[in-house]
Amino acid sequence: MTPLERLRAIDPVARTRAVRAGFWVIAGLLLLNLLFGDMGVLAGIRQRRAASQLRSDVGSLQVDHDALASDIQALNSNPFRIETIAREELGLARPGEIIFLFPSGGVAAPPAGAAPSIGAVPSSGVAPSSGPATSTPARPAASTPGRPAAKSHRR
Repeated sequence: MTPLERLRAIDPVARTRAVRAGFWVIAGLLLLNLLFGDMGVLAGIRQRRAASQLRSDVGSLQVDHDALASDIQALNSNPFRIETIAREELGLARPGEIIFLFPSGGVAAPPAGAAPSIGAVPSSGVAPSSGPATSTPARPAASTPGRPAAKSHRR
């Protein structure tokens, strides 16, 4: 008996049930693939979320880029900008200027009658020197949090 003859020999009601069951199995597999497959609905939602996050990252990086580009432009065209950086970040001064260091809000001065501890730096921000006084003032390091701010005045 050939396979086609065997199929025709099966009860028509059982054959209809088998075809329906096969249809629902295939439909269920296609639905699962539609939802959870590589190109499914859930993957599409994740990709849209990732694309939105990347767009916001690109926007913030563009803002940073524009700020850096304007900073480069200022450094290339404005000598006062270079001088400001040299004074504030590097603590440089012009010849003949005296730099006064003032404590920023984070450092508290010791009480007036208290004796300094051994190895402590006075509240002026300048360590005492054991040698003779020099006529050129020392140049402070870069102004960072917790360090005194530098102010300069011409003589």
